[in-house]
Amino acid sequence: MRARLILLLLVSSASMLAAGNARAEEKSNPEKTGEWAWMGWGGGGYYWTCAFHPAKDGTIYAGGDVGGFYKTVDHGAHWKICNEGLTNYGIFSIAVDKKNPDTVYAGTSHGICKSIDAGEHWTLLKATAQGPVALVFGKQGSVRAIAIDPKDGRTVYAGGVSGAIFLSKDGGETWAKTYALAEKGLIAAITISETEPEVVFAATTAGIIKSEDGGEHWTALPSPKNAASVALAPGGAKVLFGAFGKDGVQKSEDGGQTWTLCNQGIPEHCVMREVAVDAKDAEKVYGIGNVNWDGYFFASEDGGKTWRTNRSLKKDGAGDPTLPEDGGGPDANVPLSATKNIATNPLNAQELFIAANWRNAYSSDGGKTLEERIQGCDITCVTDIRFDAQHVYVSAMDEGTYKGDRRGKWEAVWPKKYDAETSGHHWRIGLLNVSDGVAGRLLLANSPWNLNPQRNQVLLCESGHKPSVVREGLPDYLPRVNCMWGQSYPRGLAVHPKSRDVMYLGMDGDPEPAKKLEGGGIFKSSDGGKSWKRMEHQPACRRIFNALALDPAEPARLYWGACGTGGGVYRSENEGEWKLVFKDETWIFNMEILPDGTVLAAGKNLWKSKDHGETWEKLSDFDGMQIVGIASGDAEGKTLWVSRVTWGEDALGSVMESRDGGKSWKDITGGMAYQKPLVLRYDEQEGMLWAGGVGLYKRKVGKE
Repeated sequence: MRARLILLLLVSSASMLAAGNARAEEKSNPEKTGEWAWMGWGGGGYYWTCAFHPAKDGTIYAGGDVGGFYKTVDHGAHWKICNEGLTNYGIFSIAVDKKNPDTVYAGTSHGICKSIDAGEHWTLLKATAQGPVALVFGKQGSVRAIAIDPKDGRTVYAGGVSGAIFLSKDGGETWAKTYALAEKGLIAAITISETEPEVVFAATTAGIIKSEDGGEHWTALPSPKNAASVALAPGGAKVLFGAFGKDGVQKSEDGGQTWTLCNQGIPEHCVMREVAVDAKDAEKVYGIGNVNWDGYFFASEDGGKTWRTNRSLKKDGAGDPTLPEDGGGPDANVPLSATKNIATNPLNAQELFIAANWRNAYSSDGGKTLEERIQGCDITCVTDIRFDAQHVYVSAMDEGTYKGDRRGKWEAVWPKKYDAETSGHHWRIGLLNVSDGVAGRLLLANSPWNLNPQRNQVLLCESGHKPSVVREGLPDYLPRVNCMWGQSYPRGLAVHPKSRDVMYLGMDGDPEPAKKLEGGGIFKSSDGGKSWKRMEHQPACRRIFNALALDPAEPARLYWGACGTGGGVYRSENEGEWKLVFKDETWIFNMEILPDGTVLAAGKNLWKSKDHGETWEKLSDFDGMQIVGIASGDAEGKTLWVSRVTWGEDALGSVMESRDGGKSWKDITGGMAYQKPLVLRYDEQEGMLWAGGVGLYKRKVGKE
């Protein structure tokens, strides 16, 4: 779920309150032409790592797998996204320099980025992204794999999924390998003694290793394997705790030479992720673990002999509108979901923060109570944006579909709580039964997580009611041949502009004649989405992203943009045979048809046809990347916007604008925290361009 937000760093409680009010006002009134305003919500994604600022009370950092770096200055009440200069949006490890407390290191899926102003701006440490170092941090493992010497900030250790430990003595400019696992594995965590910084421990898949000479030499300790973290008690390097996944928590009182199991109170099947020790009191120990998707927090006040459990998390209904009926209401308590990282505040050991699935957890009382604090911590992966006269509708992977008021106040359309039949990915939105500009019913293209057997479906939603699930006429299995992402998704949707009972749904997947499976393709509904029928004729390539469109001037004319072998633009008239009308590019991710029938097709460049695809004009001359989002600001296509994207977590993309029908382009991405949105929509009512990718933004574009 990512360029983002707008906050000022303020430290007094009064100024924090003022800042919160200012943020709310700025979000609700983004009227300055040329400035992107964040319009989304928090929650619903995966947060992998977190850390406290060692000198500024209230400042906490967090990292997500797709959205980048998040920062709060008011103990988590409000967050902003700090991605300026960040080269990769997948952040899996954060470390803070105690000697120079505004210096932060972020381990990404493509090297380490460094900030010297508390995360406001970033610089890639180039040596970590290429050549013999090439440090990579990833999911499921390396969430505490960077460590900084507490007495010398120039000395930095880093591990990761390569299974090697690298050491820098110049603040990350140059690195030397000091250790490598004998067999394939990873470095999960690195810990340095506060009082004896030449003593360093690392948790690895082979167990815990130790150096007593500042990383020059390492010794394998007789610990269990699959170490996920290692934590030192205050006062030296003798007492340490390790989290060993399925083997639980173990404690050593002799520097790691012998270990004792400390699992009393921890469920038998819990996979322990991490342990942390109070900076001043060795008897207070904290831990996190998971049983499948169930997250657990543990606390011990007797040095790990016994543990108490807390799984109850108070929701933040205002900051995170997802699943409002889970637990009984928007601010009810819900179970903690899968945990990944825990941090303690060095200025106040009672203050904890847990990076977890869907909802982060904050505690001010040593974990006795946990609450979600997530407003602004946006990791939502937006898949569609639509408007009626009063509302904005946004669909997302995992989270569902939401209705807003154009000012950033959101409510869930569906799901309102976990539902095994429908919870999963929402891909496209159809506004149906429009009266006086307001949609009375929504059609949502849906891929449920846990439906058995797995299949795609559509949901018909009316306000206040559980949606009707429609599968009639759609494949009763999940096609997996010639699909964009390994399996079929219903990512194409086109609604007839004059008859809202007529619509078309597109999903990828070729037929499998040997198994008598018909695959995906294009399906038509003539009754408002209540039933579907596979069209008799199908294009030669069924591998699509979003490119299904109909001609508003002649709705019996359909277009299909395909990707890969046989890709290009296909056209069908009156549901007849499909003709390949464009093959200069074979990866067409999106299409847009203007009111007069002009066709816009997005490949690496933007193409236009004024004669229904018979001839084409190239409207751009971009290098690399792929155009996915397309929007027009007028019926003639004089004002155009496109989003250029790269796949994966690299922070490389742009939103481009043309005011002369594609003759010239300018980059208008500046200020957007996630710079490669997949969806662009123009809201004529307010003159706003909306962009959705990881997060949701809008920008007043005005007229020229």
